[in-house]
Amino acid sequence: NRAHKFSNREARFDACQEEWGMPTLEDLQEKAEREEREKRELEEEEQRRRQAAEERRQREEEEFMRDLERREQERREEQMLREQRQEAQRQEDERRRTQLAWQAEMERQMEMQRIYEEQKHA
Repeated sequence: NRAHKFSNREARFDACQEEWGMPTLEDLQEKAEREEREKRELEEEEQRRRQAAEERRQREEEEFMRDLERREQERREEQMLREQRQEAQRQEDERRRTQLAWQAEMERQMEMQRIYEEQKHA
């Protein structure tokens, strides 16, 4: 009989709450569960955003490092080509000097031969 009275009282209390627009215990529990679920969903979304941002930052950093490495490699290759061109130019200059020296020596010997021939016939 006591339990019946209690459940009657509870039912009347719930009825009054509904009539006055007050939330019932069930409403409050549902609201608490909904808020907890929404909070959890927000935290999960924030975690996904943070992880995506971290992955993006990591990709950008890796891309930056690859780009830096590529530019450094290009710089080394350009330096090597520059050095090869300079060496080729140095060798060409040396070849020309040698050729001019040889040519000058041949002309000098021919001139000496001509002078000798003139003196011989004089």
